[in-house]
Amino acid sequence: MLLAYVAFILGRDNSDLLIGETAEPEVVVDVHDRLLAHEEVTTVIELLTMHLGPEQVLVAARVDLTDSLTAGQVEEFSGRVDAELRGAHSEITQVFLDATRPDPDLARRTAVHVERLRATAAAATAEVLES
Repeated sequence: MLLAYVAFILGRDNSDLLIGETAEPEVVVDVHDRLLAHEEVTTVIELLTMHLGPEQVLVAARVDLTDSLTAGQVEEFSGRVDAELRGAHSEITQVFLDATRPDPDLARRTAVHVERLRATAAAATAEVLES
């Protein structure tokens, strides 16, 4: 009986990780903002995150880059972004960037989603500060 209870508790607490839960809102917002801060990025078209384990997050981003970049510049940019995101968030262990053509509808939906997450993160921070 005790073993079943422990299994239930562990399953409940870790079920989100087992099905690929997204990263914390603060992390998603920060990744989005960091991508947009680069002059090479015109638009963040899509930003996906997924927990691979308790302290491992995968980031996959589709970005529209400045058209004048050479292949070497895109490669250098990708390396810089990878190092920056991993340095800013120790839980980020995988970064995949897809330089792709614009998709205004998807980019708008992504921006709206990030703004919702920004509001969620701000509310959580305010709640912590009040307590």
